Amino acid sequence: MQLRAVFFDFVNTLAEFHDLSFKDTSRNLHQLLVEAGFQVSYSQFHQYYTEVIQGYITIRKKMHKEVTNLDFIVETLKCLGMKTEKSDPKLHSIVNAYFIPFRESLRIFPKTRETLTTLKEDFSIKLGMISNFTSTMAIHDFLTHLDLKHFFDVIVVSSEVGLRKPHRHIFEIGLKKMEVEPKETAFVGDDIVCDIAGANDMGMVTIQVGSPAPPPIDQLAEVGQTTKEPCLPDYKVDSIFEVVDIISNLCQSSK
Repeated sequence: MQLRAVFFDFVNTLAEFHDLSFKDTSRNLHQLLVEAGFQVSYSQFHQYYTEVIQGYITIRKKMHKEVTNLDFIVETLKCLGMKTEKSDPKLHSIVNAYFIPFRESLRIFPKTRETLTTLKEDFSIKLGMISNFTSTMAIHDFLTHLDLKHFFDVIVVSSEVGLRKPHRHIFEIGLKKMEVEPKETAFVGDDIVCDIAGANDMGMVTIQVGSPAPPPIDQLAEVGQTTKEPCLPDYKVDSIFEVVDIISNLCQSSK
């Protein structure tokens, strides 16, 4: 079967956030809330905000459900005795401003632009992105900021789907939008569970970038992987530009 499309993960595959700590982002969010009229001390806010995020992390990992930044904020404010709704325009403005430091800290990995250009122009392959992220708006803004958005025919973000990789549904949405079958596609990502195990389960060719630490066994078990049959990518590369040679060989072998 001819290879017709390549999907990419975004964070830690094509780019990374540089020098950005949770403490910094928490203080920034607190300041934005205070400026919007939500009067609360930083110590109180940080305590409840941290507890809310930790609680939702369990849901995200065990059930693969996505939780947005608006959910984090509304739940934190509720813990502080402040009633508000996700529809509040002030909260949307706060979330938009919250991601500005993220955007400014982004660093694109070497050869990323060259890789996407080569795949698009030399192989005439459709390119897509399937990203786990808490804000769809932010992902589109990041890609525009890095001048990468025009490369992608399809962009799917977990915050708009409500489910995270490795859940099958988010992959199915990407494939449907791209109008391709799993066996006609490759998936490039760094995370062995979310990216590689998820795409393997779909029947896509998998390419792992970099050398991230092995995931906990319980996470592998969630997507049908065990210690007897470890999750392995079809290909593993150290840098993103090596993907070009793999795609070239796959295209040649399919002729």
